[in-house]
Amino acid sequence: GPVAAALFALGAAGTLLSMLALGRSFAVLPGARQLVARGPYRVVRHPMYASELVMFIALVLHLRVLLATGLVALVGIALAWRITAEEQALATLPEHVDYVARVPHRLVPGVW
Repeated sequence: GPVAAALFALGAAGTLLSMLALGRSFAVLPGARQLVARGPYRVVRHPMYASELVMFIALVLHLRVLLATGLVALVGIALAWRITAEEQALATLPEHVDYVARVPHRLVPGVW
């Protein structure tokens, strides 16, 4: 329905904004490239993953299938693993400590 479509569009826009903010720091594999703290990275440390999760939730709302809910749970677990790996790599950058102090939440403001 319209709520699922709006959530999906919001997630897609967030993913695009995050990718644009990352610029050359975007990569498929986790690594310590350049720390990005602009755009949506001022709010949470992993806005692209948060946006992707919103898109998956929109799919669950649209499909209304229990299997889709399980898929979102698996995606959430995979994202948590990926975020942990990226955080370990980024911890080698000297500016990362200050960034974590300024932006304490990884995925959802006020939660994690």
